[in-house]
Amino acid sequence: MSCPGTGSKPFEDFFHANDIHLAVPKGQDGYDSLFKLQPMIDGLRVNLKKIPAEKRQRIDEQIVPYKGRLSFKQYIKDIPSSLGIKIFSRAGASGIIYDFEVYTGKGSVPVNELGRRAEVVLRLAEMIPRNENFKLFF
Repeated sequence: MSCPGTGSKPFEDFFHANDIHLAVPKGQDGYDSLFKLQPMIDGLRVNLKKIPAEKRQRIDEQIVPYKGRLSFKQYIKDIPSSLGIKIFSRAGASGIIYDFEVYTGKGSVPVNELGRRAEVVLRLAEMIPRNENFKLFF
């Protein structure tokens, strides 16, 4: 997606929620492909966690359709919008999202002995209150 009247530069080259001079260059340790938007993502996650949680919740992956250039764009076959940004989310039965994580590639999720997806499920389930009757599906 290009900005009107700017030529061929994509929109993400112009929209920043973080100081781009502090960004770690690509290929170096500590590089974050979501650096430009990280404060906005963190603020959204903080506010989503304030919503009173339903007793029945589900952790699932979803694709946010995106056709532009992006290093962590994913393809999942057998779904209508199969190309875009993969997001792991914890949502209630009503569809309200309580927490999410953007998947930015193979190295973005640490792997434990159970596997990459199990690690995401455990991390998203951390905020579910203990010793209460919550049901989690994944």
